[in-house]
Amino acid sequence: LRRKLQHLKMVTAIQGDLMQLLRAGWRWLPLLLMSFVFQITAVGIVYLLFLGAGSTIGFAEVALIAAITGLAGVLPLAINGIGVTEGTITLAGVALGADYEDAAVAAILLRVVVLPLSAACGVLYWRESHDRPEKAAIPA
Repeated sequence: LRRKLQHLKMVTAIQGDLMQLLRAGWRWLPLLLMSFVFQITAVGIVYLLFLGAGSTIGFAEVALIAAITGLAGVLPLAINGIGVTEGTITLAGVALGADYEDAAVAAILLRVVVLPLSAACGVLYWRESHDRPEKAAIPA
């Protein structure tokens, strides 16, 4: 019974989300297009990294590698997916026909490209959170 209720809650939530999209009409289309452009850009960057590493793997294979890496990145195993991302890119690349060395180099190059951006965003977040005035305690 509990499982059926949970399933029912999930179906109800999905229906609610679908109804919200339908009520919004075409207003959500620009967001969908921006998301598509972002994903194509991300796959393009990984593809260029594979090309730069000397691999002859195709764009479709790299798109699959990016999707698999995104799924693996959801796992809460490491901060910023360090190690998980590189391992997934390497393993998926080899499974899809890339040489081990090329896939490993592409994965490390991706980390080298992404790490400074992640660090800069972390510093900005830290500064913003420390520059806020502390809220005064409310007396009981």
